[in-house]
Amino acid sequence: MGREAVRRFVELAIPNHAICKPERSKGEDVGMGNCLQKVGIKMGDTRDHLGQGRFWQRHPATVLSRPLDRTRHSYYPISQGDRPHACCSATLISFHKLSVPELYMLDYLIYKIRVFGHIPALPLKPALPPDLSVVPENTIQKYREYEARQLQRTESSTEIPSSEVPE
Repeated sequence: MGREAVRRFVELAIPNHAICKPERSKGEDVGMGNCLQKVGIKMGDTRDHLGQGRFWQRHPATVLSRPLDRTRHSYYPISQGDRPHACCSATLISFHKLSVPELYMLDYLIYKIRVFGHIPALPLKPALPPDLSVVPENTIQKYREYEARQLQRTESSTEIPSSEVPE
């Protein structure tokens, strides 16, 4: 969530009980989303460029083992694929319903283990969401400038200096 969304939530939504009811009738994420929409914050498509989900409202074991449950809580269609993990983005952000020991285990598996001989290609290039209507134009422009700089670096690193070109 951006700063302006946080500001509107704290200053406009929470104090106004007509916009944001204090009693909890739905999950906190759904309730917060409804409050944000009422103060003019647009919800965006958080899937990656392949249509794979980044935010999951279920436990990872459930998401991976029960494909039909994947779309039950998704506004946008999720790419299913023919493999269990085809649903989930390589730039995945979160799962819900994890216990504290499971979070520690994931931290260990993700950040501590280094597979021998594998050199990760980091940092990951940020992918834009498919629905660009909710992304501010200046953000899209900065992304395009970033891509152009990366392309120039790639091209300049593959060029052979003229002094090394055989005649």
